[in-house]
Amino acid sequence: MSFRATISDPERHQIWSRSVNALSTIYEDVRLTITPSELIIWNINSTDTTLSKVRFSAQFFEEYTFQPREIIFGESGVQVVTDSHGVDHRLYSLQINGRHLSTVSRKPDGDSIKNFAISINNSPTCPDILTNRLLVDVEMESLIRKEYTPQFQPIEYDPIIIDLKYKRNFLNVYGTANSVPSGEAEQLDPKLQTIFNDCRDELSGALFSDDSKMDSKKDNKLTAADEINFICCNQALLKNFIDNCNANVTEEFKLEINVHKLIMTAFTKAIYGKNNDILKNTMSLSNTISVADLEHYCLFTTVDEGESSSGGKKDQTKSIIFKLKDLKNFLSTTWSWKTAQHDNLNIWFCHSGDPILIELKKNDVTLQLVQVTDGSGSHFDHEDHTTGTVIKKAISPEKSKIHAAHGDTSDPRRSPLRSYQKHTTETRISPLKDRPTSNATHAPKRLFVTNDSQATSQRGDSADSRFDLNDQDRFSREPTDLVQEPTNTAPVRAERTGTTIEWGKRPREEDEDFSTLDRQSVLRNEKIKHFQAISKIHETEGLGPTQQTKPKGLFD
Repeated sequence: MSFRATISDPERHQIWSRSVNALSTIYEDVRLTITPSELIIWNINSTDTTLSKVRFSAQFFEEYTFQPREIIFGESGVQVVTDSHGVDHRLYSLQINGRHLSTVSRKPDGDSIKNFAISINNSPTCPDILTNRLLVDVEMESLIRKEYTPQFQPIEYDPIIIDLKYKRNFLNVYGTANSVPSGEAEQLDPKLQTIFNDCRDELSGALFSDDSKMDSKKDNKLTAADEINFICCNQALLKNFIDNCNANVTEEFKLEINVHKLIMTAFTKAIYGKNNDILKNTMSLSNTISVADLEHYCLFTTVDEGESSSGGKKDQTKSIIFKLKDLKNFLSTTWSWKTAQHDNLNIWFCHSGDPILIELKKNDVTLQLVQVTDGSGSHFDHEDHTTGTVIKKAISPEKSKIHAAHGDTSDPRRSPLRSYQKHTTETRISPLKDRPTSNATHAPKRLFVTNDSQATSQRGDSADSRFDLNDQDRFSREPTDLVQEPTNTAPVRAERTGTTIEWGKRPREEDEDFSTLDRQSVLRNEKIKHFQAISKIHETEGLGPTQQTKPKGLFD
């Protein structure tokens, strides 16, 4: 076999199936690139505005073998590339119908897949009927075995290395020792340092290297042309909002971020006819999130020298607009894992009109989405922005130090929208109840009050109680002379008598037996008594239970 990869885990097979299905929605043909260390499945739409790529490392499969030197048939797909270290690598690329591959990779209803294998046999011993065919072998738990042989076409892989360029620029701006001021270096989150290290490892081990001259700057001076922005957030923040949006109604998606908040907006633009008739109304949905709910963020801002010297502040909000449909399909693929709600998305973007890169890494799988953004209204000129500007960078500090400033060190991941006030164990007393003035115990309360104590308390409340009477009482009662209020208005506690209330017992009848008394028996006895009373009445009258006491005549 020239190539063979095997999947036995049901969760990994689900990830494979969802990835192939999502890529087949972008374009009808899906591309596969086989390397010694990973299998790359990628696709790009017909307008070259959306690129989606899924990279499965060799450790993702239970079995992964690749022998490019044995490929004789379809040799047009074999390539030799040289990495940044000068080492040659062989790879093989092919193009296959996405619907066919998605159909054979789908899990059947009512059964589970025990073993899923794909292979290519373009070796000298390959029969002519299997040349340039992808051999798919599916073994079910019900001992049913299925084999598919869809045909593919060998192609030459033309890598699009936007991700490598963005990550290298990201390291040059934020990840080097000279890029971070000495006062802010101690406040960086260690998790952000981990992202820097992962980017360095990926650039050093990449098969396709970008321009090595961009690796470092001699003058260490940044310009507006070097702008790169980074957002790291939980993918549930985006998915919970996008799931409530219909991609056929709201076609565009906008991200706005500054040092205070992140705003997500799904909208559609209005469409007008020849006579300014509205053919389609505008519509938008928006959600605002505090930046403290994000994992990390790095913002690149520019301020004119005149504004920086005068101290004037300018709203440095970064915004980007791209299509919602492809983003929704991409997030459906990232939700394949059982613990997907805890995974983070990495987002890189530059100016309006430049592509946006969204990436997710988990369990030897890397999912990437590259989309061209809306550049309307953006006129960026590299030469005009190289002089007369001051470069400023906003980097998210460590989460624990943010909460320590508020006096909370117990839960560093608590939302900033909640109050940081510490909870107390003090019990709240209702203002309608009297607060105890001393620890002395009060006398036990009684049910009824005496006439003497009641008469004393009524005098103090007579003036207020007369205003509480309703209209009927005002007309029914005769006017009485007002009693002069006593000088001593101290409240007097009402005294109660020694009357007590207890449960009583009624006299027991002779024919009652409460030994085995329950609800059903009581109802049964009452029904029997009722029917006995009815039968006695009818027996005295001489008529049946359905006949009337006085029958009607013919002329009634």
